[in-house]
Amino acid sequence: MVTISTNIRCMSALYRLVELQGRAMTILARIAADTLGHLQAARRDMVGRTYQLIQRGIQVHDMQDRISELEGEVADLVDGMIELSEEKMEVEMELAVANAHLDEHHAELDDMHALQMQLEA
Repeated sequence: MVTISTNIRCMSALYRLVELQGRAMTILARIAADTLGHLQAARRDMVGRTYQLIQRGIQVHDMQDRISELEGEVADLVDGMIELSEEKMEVEMELAVANAHLDEHHAELDDMHALQMQLEA
């Protein structure tokens, strides 16, 4: 009788073990499916973010090109302004020389006019 009762207890324990293994497999399958879903969502998100990163990289490159163009334009404008300033200084110097000559001629005319007034007097 001990053998039959031990056998029944072992069979009962084995049945319970198989039942628990079945539940564990069901839970494990659910966890695996959930994990796969999360992994796929993470991959989709990563692909989307990678695409955004590539787009931003392209925008940065385009902006760097535009900045280089603008820097070139600014350098050209600065060079042009320097040339204009140099030309302005040259013209101002020429004007100063011309004004000095005019002042000399006016002084000569004033002297001639004063001399003529003295001669007439």
